[in-house]
Amino acid sequence: MNTSIVKHMLPFLLLIQGMLWFNSLQARDEFDPTATHILEQLQKMEYTYPQQKAFVHLDKQEYLAGESIWMKVYLVNAASHRPDTLSTNLYVELINSQGELASVNLLRMKDGFSHADIRLPDSITEGNYQLRAYTDWMHNFGEDHFFATDIYVYNPIEENFIRRRDVWQNRQFNRRLERRQEKMQFAFFPEGGELVEGLENRVAFKAANALGAGVEASGEVTDQDGNTVASFSTFHNGMGYFRFTPEPGRRYRASIEFAGGERERVGLPTASGRAHLLSARQTEQSIEVKVARNFRAEDQRAYILAQTRGRAYFMEEALLEDGVFRTSINKELLPTGVTQIVLFDSHGQPIAERLVFVHHGDIAGVDYLEYGVQVVDEQEEMHVAMALDNDQHQGSYSLAILDTHGEAVDYRSNIASELLLFSDLVHATEDPWFYLSDNTGDPAMAADLLMMTHGWRRFDWQKILDDEFPEIRYGFPKGIVFAGKVSPRASDRATGEVDVELAV
Repeated sequence: MNTSIVKHMLPFLLLIQGMLWFNSLQARDEFDPTATHILEQLQKMEYTYPQQKAFVHLDKQEYLAGESIWMKVYLVNAASHRPDTLSTNLYVELINSQGELASVNLLRMKDGFSHADIRLPDSITEGNYQLRAYTDWMHNFGEDHFFATDIYVYNPIEENFIRRRDVWQNRQFNRRLERRQEKMQFAFFPEGGELVEGLENRVAFKAANALGAGVEASGEVTDQDGNTVASFSTFHNGMGYFRFTPEPGRRYRASIEFAGGERERVGLPTASGRAHLLSARQTEQSIEVKVARNFRAEDQRAYILAQTRGRAYFMEEALLEDGVFRTSINKELLPTGVTQIVLFDSHGQPIAERLVFVHHGDIAGVDYLEYGVQVVDEQEEMHVAMALDNDQHQGSYSLAILDTHGEAVDYRSNIASELLLFSDLVHATEDPWFYLSDNTGDPAMAADLLMMTHGWRRFDWQKILDDEFPEIRYGFPKGIVFAGKVSPRASDRATGEVDVELAV
């Protein structure tokens, strides 16, 4: 379909659905013009510029040269997580450690699903590769919204095929990775977005190497006179938190000792003398939200919005009498996933943000899994029997079986952790499935730290409030489209460049 037609038709086609959603929200509460504008802009983002999420289920993460990468691809609407039917084409690329394309594949999607395989040539260079997947429509929102995962390819005889220069470059890349693993970094993340003078602040932190992998660390926070005001240590994957009350006009630094013995001193952000503090705490039934400010204001109004995957589920006008406001959000109103709680001032400008991960335990699991190997006609055959935990989760599934050793739990990424968690966050992390599991180690506490140290990625509030929406340059092609310019090399006539487009 022509991009210009998509640009004009899509808002109209989605208008009815958007009106129904907004009216149902409006029926619960009466909103003033400021709150209505916030909701209308969020609604416009969801229904006029619908986003997609892709997930590629691979049969494994490590391959030998000459093998095939087997995969099943899922494409869903980013807000509803229902199969996407707008895009029929999806690209899967394999990118080497130098950022060069090693393979490009165009998949035909049907009702949001596709199966495919990529044959790895015998001559492929050994090393790290990134596999990423995206549609034309995803290009409108930037490459950060593409699906991406890392794999490793082994090629024990690569020097028989690969140029010596390419082998040397790959080895240099791996050495750079090793050096970056040894370099430490540390960052602070005040709850709500900034340190606030005179109020008790909850401050999360992340200790990691230069590759972003969490490392253990501990330390203490001191003021400019050397007085200790807080101590801390990591809780999970390099993350932790501490509480303290910044005093007006004072500076603070942290002395950190990493697990490997390295030491570092890092300054905390400067505390603000005129700011709001937004905090959130989960109970079994609700999210308890508190707003406090450290200054006097004539206008006591503020607004609290809770949205998940770009859809508003809760909004309330807050009156900060005596500088404090508390409210409770019933978790039954929210779906499983990353909920963004945003505080707006009386003019409708976003001033603080807190992410919360809501988990209702409604992810389909396996009730039982039995497998065994038997020899039939001198060949080994594996037989697998499995069942879901109930018959309510109907859908499309994929299963990969690997030969593993030991009893270690596999916490690698899967479709649940990707769609419900990391597709809405700025950065990925190790062991994604841990945060959704019910194993020991307090995954709920670790997930809350994850929310405080990773930002929301789907859109920028300030831009959509100012009507700065993504520029739609890519539509939903229904086939394979080749487009470009034809420039004459030799002609008796001066034709100039000609735009051409071929669809098959």
